[in-house]
Amino acid sequence: MPEPTAPELTAPELTALSELRNLILLTLLGLAACAATPAPPATPAPPAASPSAAGRKLDEALQLVSRHQLEQGLAALAALIHGPSFGTLSDDERYRALAAAGRLESRLASWEPAYIYLSRAAAMPQASAEDQLLLLSVAWHSRSDTRSAQALTDLARRWPKRLVAVDEDYVLRVLFGATRLPHGVALPLLQALYDAGWKLKWGIEPSTSWRDLALLLLEQGRVSQAIEVSARITDPQVLIDMRADRRFDALVSARPRRFDVEAAADRQVDELQAQDGGGANSLRVKALLMGALMRQQHYSAALAIADEAVADVRTTNYPERRFVDYLADYAELLNERAFALMDLGRWGQALDQLSAAARLFERGHDNIDGALALAQLDCDLQRPRDARSVLGQLTSDLSAYGVMQLESVRLDAAVQLADSRQVQRSLRYLRAHRDDATAAYLRALIVAGQLGPAARELIRELDDREARQDALESVQTYLPETATPRDLELRARWQSVLARETVQAAIDRVGRIESYHLQGAPF
Repeated sequence: MPEPTAPELTAPELTALSELRNLILLTLLGLAACAATPAPPATPAPPAASPSAAGRKLDEALQLVSRHQLEQGLAALAALIHGPSFGTLSDDERYRALAAAGRLESRLASWEPAYIYLSRAAAMPQASAEDQLLLLSVAWHSRSDTRSAQALTDLARRWPKRLVAVDEDYVLRVLFGATRLPHGVALPLLQALYDAGWKLKWGIEPSTSWRDLALLLLEQGRVSQAIEVSARITDPQVLIDMRADRRFDALVSARPRRFDVEAAADRQVDELQAQDGGGANSLRVKALLMGALMRQQHYSAALAIADEAVADVRTTNYPERRFVDYLADYAELLNERAFALMDLGRWGQALDQLSAAARLFERGHDNIDGALALAQLDCDLQRPRDARSVLGQLTSDLSAYGVMQLESVRLDAAVQLADSRQVQRSLRYLRAHRDDATAAYLRALIVAGQLGPAARELIRELDDREARQDALESVQTYLPETATPRDLELRARWQSVLARETVQAAIDRVGRIESYHLQGAPF
């Protein structure tokens, strides 16, 4: 399965995601004020020299900075901030000292002191949105999910209009990290984004995030607020997951029409078609529309959208002018085109398309999704050596989720090649890191023929608060799909696991199985 662009991610599944590289501020925030190599801080000088001794020290430190004597200026600022006279400065002076020191430390990639200075400055009334945006970047560089979540929460609360300056991929990564944090961190973040009216590009609701918010509210007994939040959940797959989960029964019964999944699928297609036909000039919109059409098994219509876009790209010397997101999303469109070809049973053409797509870049990174999908298709077509060759060419950094997908495909190839040592190595890794991608570990057990352990793992996931949604999604009944002989063999194994009495009892304890006239996520 390809790694999600948002969680899981794509807007439908965002997916979930690859690690940030260097220059995260340029690739994610896109703000000159937050560049990985920011310019020397332009802290305005006071209208007149400060009369106090501490004030004069501040003036002298800032003058050093203005003359580009950055190390001396930073040392002078640090001595002042940590000295006994700092408390004698006015609020404005303390803010200026902290903000200047934080910017200098961030330029030197000294993330810990930069975070300490900037978090103090950003908490003051004098702080600006630019201070908070820089703090977002520094928090991410310090590799703290808690800090990133708190910084984004404060931005959404104090400067909600500036959320548009933050790339949605950054927000989604912070949200993904926040799902593993205490509720006291995750709930304020989700609530702040909801109150700010935050959406994905092209006005698309982040349905997975609103589902998470609704669940947190329900767990606190705030049912009426959870019902209100549920009105902004539009993605059909998220609605399926919520219908399957007994924790959301109060929301489904309160607004049953909002949880009509097939009607939601129709609305999604209509809205994306309106965006696409309304001059969006976006490959992201086209890819999302293709996914929505394929969910309804309109494979030929989805393929026609991709073919038209590819023709447009090939007939211009400047595709980035034709499509506003060509550089970021052309690879994603080609991935979706390959999936449409697979759904039509055109396996050879799908291989060719994924081979071409895997060589492109997606959002400034190698097209990892395309490469993993190519290797998985090789396994599905019982070409394990080709799959290994593809995996061997993956040199880019992978997210924890991406590594799980890679290891799952590696195990599939090893099983087909009777490489028992690699099977055991892959299973050990997948088991140890299963929280990074529970579905990948569960599928690996099916591929390895370990059906008893697979049943126990599925029951464990159903009983786990965080993993339950994915587990319930996997047990729903969807329309049959085009499949290779190996796909059919693995699906038969999966159905035998679902048929076990212990598994059925575990499902009934926390959820339910329903049937949908839609294409579901393939096992």
